[in-house]
Amino acid sequence: VAAEDLPPQLKAEYHALLADALADRGQVPQDDGYGATGDLAWQIVRHAVKGSAPERWLPLLGRALEHLSTVMAHETACELTERVLAMPQLAAGTNRVVVLTERARHLNAIGRRDQAELVLAEAGRIAEEVGDEKGDRKVRVIQIFQWLALAQYDQAFEEAEKVAALAERLGDEDAEGQSYTVKGQVRWCQGRYEEGRAFHERGLALA
Repeated sequence: VAAEDLPPQLKAEYHALLADALADRGQVPQDDGYGATGDLAWQIVRHAVKGSAPERWLPLLGRALEHLSTVMAHETACELTERVLAMPQLAAGTNRVVVLTERARHLNAIGRRDQAELVLAEAGRIAEEVGDEKGDRKVRVIQIFQWLALAQYDQAFEEAEKVAALAERLGDEDAEGQSYTVKGQVRWCQGRYEEGRAFHERGLALA
């Protein structure tokens, strides 16, 4: 009998057991988000989210999404994040902000910018409600890259400056570095190459 032909409850148990078996064979710890290779993390998560205990392997979600991004499987990543967001026990509060921002990033990659805008708006609202400053900065960084892709350079540069200043004050070198990288890209697109190079170098130093 094929798995898809099983009754819903048995199908969920099947996927849960398969996720556990893959993790056991790969000796993957439950509490280590980087305890598996990207492909293995994806294989475990894809079954876990269809299983009866999806939260068991939630720590591997970020690693799985990184893998999907690396292999440019953006449609698959959108499907995965949609499924996770439909489960309140998996995506609430700051966790929901993380999944929403990842979803927006992959939607942007396949040109679905209107949907990405809606997803970012929800992420920003939740981040503000729960006081998630890191999530808020990530939302703003993705928004900056959207403006950059649409050649809205002044908006992108102005927001990047704000995020860079805030990130520097809070010690978030990742967001600060991304902001400087965007500023460099903006200046490069505007033909201000020396200034752009300086911003890129600053971003690389913080990477």
